[in-house]
Amino acid sequence: MTIVAAFDPGETTGYCVVNALTGKIDVGALRYWRGADRLIHSVRPDVVVIESFKLYPDRARGQAWSDFPPVQVIGVLRFICEDLAHIKYALQSASEIKGFVLRIPGLKMSAHEYDASRHAMLYLRRNKVDDLFKHHFRLKQQVKGPLARVDGLTAKKTDDGPGSNKEGR
Repeated sequence: MTIVAAFDPGETTGYCVVNALTGKIDVGALRYWRGADRLIHSVRPDVVVIESFKLYPDRARGQAWSDFPPVQVIGVLRFICEDLAHIKYALQSASEIKGFVLRIPGLKMSAHEYDASRHAMLYLRRNKVDDLFKHHFRLKQQVKGPLARVDGLTAKKTDDGPGSNKEGR
Protein backbone atom coordinates (compact mmCIF):
# COMPACT_ATOMS: atom_id res chain seq x y z
CA MET A 1 0.00 0.00 0.00
CA THR A 2 1.50 3.30 -1.03
CA ILE A 3 -1.28 5.80 -1.71
CA VAL A 4 -4.09 6.64 0.72
CA ALA A 5 -6.89 9.11 0.00
CA ALA A 6 -8.91 10.22 3.02
CA PHE A 7 -12.12 12.25 3.18
CA ASP A 8 -13.85 14.27 5.90
CA PRO A 9 -17.39 14.37 4.41
CA GLY A 10 -19.86 17.24 4.64
CA GLU A 11 -21.06 20.31 2.80
CA THR A 12 -17.36 21.08 2.58
CA THR A 13 -15.53 17.79 2.18
CA GLY A 14 -11.89 17.89 3.11
CA TYR A 15 -9.54 15.45 1.43
CA CYS A 16 -5.96 14.35 1.83
CA VAL A 17 -3.90 12.19 -0.52
CA VAL A 18 -0.75 10.69 0.98
CA ASN A 19 1.94 8.82 -0.91
CA ALA A 20 3.68 6.71 1.74
CA LEU A 21 6.70 6.03 -0.51
CA THR A 22 7.54 9.59 -1.54
CA GLY A 23 6.13 11.42 1.49
CA LYS A 24 4.04 13.68 -0.73
CA ILE A 25 0.86 15.05 0.87
CA ASP A 26 -1.89 16.88 -1.03
CA VAL A 27 -4.87 18.43 0.72
CA GLY A 28 -7.92 20.24 -0.53
CA ALA A 29 -11.64 20.71 -0.18
CA LEU A 30 -14.63 19.82 -2.33
CA ARG A 31 -18.19 21.07 -2.28
CA TYR A 32 -20.09 17.98 -1.09
CA TRP A 33 -18.72 15.19 -3.38
CA ARG A 34 -18.18 17.26 -6.52
CA GLY A 35 -14.84 16.25 -8.00
CA ALA A 36 -14.32 13.22 -5.74
CA ASP A 37 -14.73 10.80 -8.64
CA ARG A 38 -12.11 12.64 -10.73
CA LEU A 39 -9.76 12.81 -7.75
CA ILE A 40 -10.06 9.09 -6.99
CA HIS A 41 -9.71 8.11 -10.66
CA SER A 42 -6.66 10.32 -11.20
CA VAL A 43 -4.84 9.35 -7.99
CA ARG A 44 -5.80 5.63 -8.01
CA PRO A 45 -5.23 5.16 -4.28
CA ASP A 46 -4.74 1.74 -2.77
CA VAL A 47 -7.41 2.57 -0.20
CA VAL A 48 -9.89 5.38 0.46
CA VAL A 49 -10.49 6.27 4.10
CA ILE A 50 -13.84 7.91 4.88
CA GLU A 51 -14.91 9.46 8.17
CA SER A 52 -18.07 7.66 9.27
CA PHE A 53 -21.18 9.34 10.67
CA LYS A 54 -23.15 8.46 13.77
CA LEU A 55 -26.14 10.39 15.07
CA TYR A 56 -25.75 10.43 18.83
CA PRO A 57 -28.96 10.71 20.90
CA ASP A 58 -27.80 13.89 22.65
CA ARG A 59 -27.37 15.60 19.28
CA ALA A 60 -30.48 14.28 17.56
CA ARG A 61 -32.68 17.25 18.43
CA GLY A 62 -30.14 19.67 16.94
CA GLN A 63 -30.21 17.69 13.67
CA ALA A 64 -33.99 17.90 13.25
CA TRP A 65 -34.92 18.53 9.61
CA SER A 66 -31.33 18.08 8.45
CA ASP A 67 -30.75 16.32 5.16
CA PHE A 68 -27.46 15.00 6.65
CA PRO A 69 -24.89 16.12 4.06
CA PRO A 70 -22.10 13.95 5.58
CA VAL A 71 -24.24 10.83 5.13
CA GLN A 72 -24.97 11.74 1.50
CA VAL A 73 -21.27 12.30 0.79
CA ILE A 74 -20.35 9.00 2.46
CA GLY A 75 -22.85 7.20 0.23
CA VAL A 76 -21.46 8.78 -2.93
CA LEU A 77 -17.85 8.02 -1.91
CA ARG A 78 -18.74 4.39 -1.19
CA PHE A 79 -20.47 4.16 -4.59
CA ILE A 80 -17.42 5.62 -6.35
CA CYS A 81 -15.11 3.17 -4.55
CA GLU A 82 -17.25 0.05 -4.90
CA ASP A 83 -18.89 0.43 -8.29
CA LEU A 84 -16.88 2.89 -10.35
CA ALA A 85 -13.26 2.66 -9.26
CA HIS A 86 -13.22 -0.80 -7.62
CA ILE A 87 -11.05 0.47 -4.79
CA LYS A 88 -11.08 -0.74 -1.20
CA TYR A 89 -12.40 1.73 1.35
CA ALA A 90 -12.33 1.91 5.14
CA LEU A 91 -14.56 3.84 7.52
CA GLN A 92 -13.10 5.50 10.61
CA SER A 93 -15.10 7.39 13.22
CA ALA A 94 -14.42 11.01 14.07
CA SER A 95 -13.68 10.02 17.66
CA GLU A 96 -10.77 7.82 16.53
CA ILE A 97 -8.74 10.83 15.37
CA LYS A 98 -9.61 13.21 18.21
CA GLY A 99 -6.71 12.01 20.34
CA PHE A 100 -4.12 12.81 17.68
CA VAL A 101 -2.42 16.04 16.69
CA LEU A 102 -0.88 16.54 13.26
CA ARG A 103 1.65 19.24 12.43
CA ILE A 104 3.36 19.47 9.08
CA PRO A 105 5.47 22.62 8.74
CA GLY A 106 4.58 24.74 5.71
CA LEU A 107 1.30 22.96 4.98
CA LYS A 108 -1.74 25.18 5.61
CA MET A 109 -5.03 23.34 6.10
CA SER A 110 -8.68 24.07 6.82
CA ALA A 111 -10.38 22.14 9.63
CA HIS A 112 -11.84 19.69 7.09
CA GLU A 113 -8.48 19.14 5.39
CA TYR A 114 -6.87 18.69 8.81
CA ASP A 115 -9.38 16.01 9.82
CA ALA A 116 -8.95 14.20 6.48
CA SER A 117 -5.17 14.31 6.99
CA ARG A 118 -5.49 12.85 10.47
CA HIS A 119 -7.66 10.04 9.08
CA ALA A 120 -5.03 9.27 6.43
CA MET A 121 -2.20 9.27 8.95
CA LEU A 122 -4.14 7.14 11.43
CA TYR A 123 -4.84 4.59 8.71
CA LEU A 124 -1.15 4.51 7.74
CA ARG A 125 -0.13 4.15 11.38
CA ARG A 126 -2.54 1.28 12.00
CA ASN A 127 -1.23 -0.49 8.92
CA LYS A 128 2.42 0.18 9.84
CA VAL A 129 3.15 2.26 6.73
CA ASP A 130 3.86 5.57 8.47
CA ASP A 131 7.68 5.62 8.57
CA LEU A 132 7.96 8.89 6.64
CA PHE A 133 5.33 10.61 8.78
CA LYS A 134 5.99 9.46 12.36
CA HIS A 135 7.51 12.77 13.34
CA HIS A 136 4.38 14.69 12.19
CA PHE A 137 1.73 12.65 13.93
CA ARG A 138 1.68 11.95 17.65
CA LEU A 139 -0.73 10.78 20.29
CA LYS A 140 -1.49 13.75 22.46
CA GLN A 141 -1.25 13.27 26.19
CA GLN A 142 -4.52 13.64 28.02
CA VAL A 143 -4.15 16.49 30.48
CA LYS A 144 -7.32 17.46 32.31
CA GLY A 145 -8.30 20.46 34.34
CA PRO A 146 -7.91 24.22 34.00
CA LEU A 147 -4.17 23.99 33.44
CA ALA A 148 -4.37 21.89 30.27
CA ARG A 149 -3.08 23.59 27.13
CA VAL A 150 -2.36 22.21 23.69
CA ASP A 151 0.77 23.65 22.13
CA GLY A 152 0.12 22.28 18.63
CA LEU A 153 1.96 19.01 19.05
CA THR A 154 1.33 17.57 22.50
CA ALA A 155 -0.69 18.57 25.51
CA LYS A 156 1.33 20.11 28.30
CA LYS A 157 0.59 21.13 31.82
CA THR A 158 1.38 24.79 32.50
CA ASP A 159 1.16 27.08 35.50
CA ASP A 160 0.04 30.15 33.56
CA GLY A 161 -3.49 29.00 32.76
CA PRO A 162 -6.73 30.44 34.13
CA GLY A 163 -6.75 30.64 37.91
CA SER A 164 -2.97 30.65 38.19
CA ASN A 165 -1.39 32.74 40.95
CA LYS A 166 1.58 33.91 38.89
CA GLU A 167 2.98 37.30 39.90
CA GLY A 168 2.97 40.22 37.52
CA ARG A 169 -0.58 39.93 36.34
